[in-house]
Amino acid sequence: MNKSTYDKLTLEAQWIFSDGSGQSLGNHMFALLQAVEESGKLTAAAKMTGMSYRHAWNQLQQWEAFFGVALVELQKGKGARLSSFGEKLLWAKKRVDAKIEPELENLISEINLQLRDLKQDDGAPLRINASHGYAVALLTEHIQSPSLKLRFTSAEDALRSLAADECDLAGFHVPENGSGLHRIHAFDHYLNEHEYGLIRFIQRKQGLILAAGNPHEISSLQDLSLQSVKFVNRQHNSGTRFLLDQFLQQQNLSPDHINGYTSEEFTHSAVAAHIAAGMAGAGFGVEQAARQFGLDFIALCREEYLFAYKKDALNLHTIKQFQQQLCTMDIQEAIKALSGYSPMACGEDIEFSEIASWT
Repeated sequence: MNKSTYDKLTLEAQWIFSDGSGQSLGNHMFALLQAVEESGKLTAAAKMTGMSYRHAWNQLQQWEAFFGVALVELQKGKGARLSSFGEKLLWAKKRVDAKIEPELENLISEINLQLRDLKQDDGAPLRINASHGYAVALLTEHIQSPSLKLRFTSAEDALRSLAADECDLAGFHVPENGSGLHRIHAFDHYLNEHEYGLIRFIQRKQGLILAAGNPHEISSLQDLSLQSVKFVNRQHNSGTRFLLDQFLQQQNLSPDHINGYTSEEFTHSAVAAHIAAGMAGAGFGVEQAARQFGLDFIALCREEYLFAYKKDALNLHTIKQFQQQLCTMDIQEAIKALSGYSPMACGEDIEFSEIASWT
């Protein structure tokens, strides 16, 4: 079976609203709300979503009757804009989508592999456990061979799985060499240059993600101590959280002085969505997350994203095949399209001595 016939399957969460009387509404209205936000006109929004103006208007009336409040405000001569409730409703969906994105991607990877097995596709898939990221999510779309089983987890768990032969490749990220920053020390427990090889994937920028227009006039980490600034953090076992904590320690900043330091999200996009929804003024993550949600960004460092593998792996030829695919223009052009990402040396080998603080 041709891989392309099943690797295009996607999985999307659907919202269904129900009230006490048994009435319910599906989530088709979100596309119209998004289009109104982008275009500022109901006529343009209807066209963007493939609806007639009359149908869009009827759908809008149905939703507003269900909730009992306006979702869109129409102003003669000024177009249309989302009401306060309409904005909150749309941002609620964006935030939930960002939160569950890794789980949906894990599920669709498993479903695609089940289809491959049922259709008797040849060859075992290459199992990749990796820290979630925008570039990693491109792999299943742009790697044509071998077939991939991609699972998102923390970087430390990915390396633990590799050591236990539960995967073939482990994706993790470390600060760029020469930055003065350190990798997660637990990595030493799983990796050594005698048993493991390393493959370059991408470089990416990490830094402060700020509300659009930077209303709090934040210019450095020092400004996070202002109590007027609500911060949203990554979970405690993430590499990004470890990176932030290093910066705080270097600058003698106490987490106790950061309003919202203990507020956690599990992906870069979830952090950005939290800020874009007005629930925080700042966070820490990759540039692409900020640009995706129309936010400001201040770069603080660059990271290397790498894949580790066992040098004595039985399927070493498959790993090398994957490595060759990383060198193709197809995936590298897709990586370049991500803000703050670079595919420089993508697919090449890298020595342990070239990694930040690894000797």
